[in-house]
Amino acid sequence: MKKISLSIFMSLVVLSFAWCASFSKKQLNVYTMSGVEKVNVWDYQWAIQYFDQAIQSQPNDTEAYILRGEMKSRLWDDQGALQDYNDAIIINPSEPMAYMFRAMEKRNTLSDLTGAIMDFDKSIEYKSNNSEAYGSRGIAKIELNKIQEWCDDLQKALTLDFVGTKGETEKVAFEKAMEVYCK
Repeated sequence: MKKISLSIFMSLVVLSFAWCASFSKKQLNVYTMSGVEKVNVWDYQWAIQYFDQAIQSQPNDTEAYILRGEMKSRLWDDQGALQDYNDAIIINPSEPMAYMFRAMEKRNTLSDLTGAIMDFDKSIEYKSNNSEAYGSRGIAKIELNKIQEWCDDLQKALTLDFVGTKGETEKVAFEKAMEVYCK
């Protein structure tokens, strides 16, 4: 079997904030929305301040914890990010994106591949149609040399809906990877 380059797999899943659209507008308070606006212009420090205010005004705002965690991760505060994802899970144990982002943190910065896979599993349990979760879990599996399991995840992801430009790009990458590595 061909050796698989990690950079190929890292390019399969590009994290974005498109998932914010899945939250209804009434769920996001004004501070969270302002933080998202700062994220969109790459002002992560300022975004964190807005997410702090969102959490102060609504301590159970799961989305604010997740978003603040992602900003902390982007600013190399890995433990702070992990704590925010943990807090989001405590507030809402069935929030798939909290598990998804915590899994990314575990896989990408903490090298906890087994823990990452467990979190991807939980994310998929709560949102079984998330092609990104399958692809991201597959990356962790390939790093553990579980090639067939990775191929199975790609195959499952390809049966799901891909939304928008990012989704179509992801789908093409999955199809190409299947052709090359999962024969």
